[in-house]
Amino acid sequence: MTRGFGRPTAGVPTGNATYNVAGGALIALTEAREADRTGRVHDGPIAPDEGVPEATSRTLQDRTLDAAVRWLAAQHPRPAT
Repeated sequence: MTRGFGRPTAGVPTGNATYNVAGGALIALTEAREADRTGRVHDGPIAPDEGVPEATSRTLQDRTLDAAVRWLAAQHPRPAT
């Protein structure tokens, strides 16, 4: 199982290739598009499963890590001692 945390991705989820064509021109073609684990193909930024509110970059990293650790801990609770 996978789960995304944090903010949406910044770019367009495509794989592009450039080819030479007649007259010295170039053409860039999209040859691949990203799909998530459900098979949904994305045409823009990919949202995380669990968003983290905007903050400074350091605070955002901390909040994102904290959210992931909480989720992991819930998936695998420690046995009582």
